[in-house]
Amino acid sequence: MSRRSVRLLAAVLALLVALTGVACSGPSRAGRQQTNTSPTNTSPTNSRTPGYGAGNSPSASATAVARPPHRPTAPQSSRTPTAPRTLDSLLTGLVRAVGNRNHTDFTALVSHRDPAFRASAGMIWDNLVRIRPVRFGLHSSGNKRRLSNARAQVLGNDAYAVEVRVRWAVPGDTAASDQRVWMTIVRTRTGLQWGGITDGPSPPQPTPLWWLEPVRYGHNKAATVIAGARVDIGRWLTAADTAVARDAPRLRDTDWNQKLVIIVPSTEQLMERSLGAPAGSDAQLAAVSWPDGAGDHPPIRIMINPAGQPSALATAIVLAHEAVHVATRSPISRAPSWLVEGYADYVAYLSYPQAVQPAAAGLLAEVKKHGPPAALPEETDFAVGHHDLNRSYAEAWTACRYLADRFGDRRLWRFYRAVDASADGSITRPADKVFGVSDHQLIAGWQRYLRAAASRGRV
Repeated sequence: MSRRSVRLLAAVLALLVALTGVACSGPSRAGRQQTNTSPTNTSPTNSRTPGYGAGNSPSASATAVARPPHRPTAPQSSRTPTAPRTLDSLLTGLVRAVGNRNHTDFTALVSHRDPAFRASAGMIWDNLVRIRPVRFGLHSSGNKRRLSNARAQVLGNDAYAVEVRVRWAVPGDTAASDQRVWMTIVRTRTGLQWGGITDGPSPPQPTPLWWLEPVRYGHNKAATVIAGARVDIGRWLTAADTAVARDAPRLRDTDWNQKLVIIVPSTEQLMERSLGAPAGSDAQLAAVSWPDGAGDHPPIRIMINPAGQPSALATAIVLAHEAVHVATRSPISRAPSWLVEGYADYVAYLSYPQAVQPAAAGLLAEVKKHGPPAALPEETDFAVGHHDLNRSYAEAWTACRYLADRFGDRRLWRFYRAVDASADGSITRPADKVFGVSDHQLIAGWQRYLRAAASRGRV
């Protein structure tokens, strides 16, 4: 998938400045242009790399699927499990230990050669026991790489790193995610052990937050929240309750399960690592809705930037906006960004009418001075780093508000769904079918709407 999953909620910034006077680090963006969540290996090597030999190479088809984790903690055995001799059996053993919540069996599969990794493995164990993911599985992709000389001295010359697909789901997910991690495999005299998580290639790729930092976990009727240890998950569960309750009645005829899965890292840097984004690339991001997996129906999750939530009102609007993206599955929509982002803002502002006039003020001032835009905003107008994202989002939102004011909320929703279902995302036929106007007439009507609003100083 392309980076079409990213959304920038620029209108929130204008709102914050107008209502609270609090400056924000930048407009948020949501998920239509986010990094591919199922990346190809950036440094592929043959599974029979010279030096490993047939007996040492990891299986390209090694897979493991967890048994249902909702069971009592298994008794801790005093026996010493036999070390697995194949990658398949090692992955199976790790997944089985997590599913059974058997710490003894899990730690028996973790190598002691790198003392620092023992702490990382313990953190991952604690996180998985806390989250208790369903449909949890580890699947080798068959891609592997040699270790650096320094790491080989610590772990052994026959140790190697292998790319592993991680599948997992939590309450609220419509499917299991599909992410990639690199696991270091150590060979002992009796078999294989897991020896590290830092020996993969340097280009970033999406990674579960529970692989990166200690997490907290909570869920209610509306949402599941996985967050860094310092994050107040109660705040996000409450905000999700409100967002779902207010958005759901307005999103008719969708197959949305009316649940959100929200990821809140402790820091902006951990957010970027979890998304697989280059360091510093998402400093303006407040929230992202992204398709976390491959296929036609991956789960749509919301990633929150902990540095991008300066007020309770901003948080409420951001989450209401992102909930629309989840409900409409817009990160994988064919609809143009102006309609996807404009409709999400339109629905969010229905719930927070105090934000409407501040959000429109900047655009109306420009229209009064220079006249209305010549056309609807294009895809490039929503790109990260665009010189005037606030205006792009205000134009998109006011276009949707104009359509709702003139034709009604229900027909706007029908129009959105018709464009989303089209083969190419064109508005021409849906505009004629739903509104009885051409796309040129639609734009002309919006321009007249903006002139009138600018004249009276409010939408």
